[in-house]
Amino acid sequence: MSHTVHPYSHRLGILRDWKSRWFSKDKKFREFLKCDVLLREYLVKKLRGMYVSAVEIERSEKNV
Repeated sequence: MSHTVHPYSHRLGILRDWKSRWFSKDKKFREFLKCDVLLREYLVKKLRGMYVSAVEIERSEKNV
């Protein structure tokens, strides 16, 4: 048996970069991840048809 790996993971660091760049010091990882997913869904829906190829999110300690 073999495990299936998403093809995007093979290209990280070579052809593509991460879609989100941030690190959680305290235990807010779940909150940050949920915020990123909701923000990405909103932007993709809002910017549909406006020739935006990708949505990348960067987060510092205090702002997105």
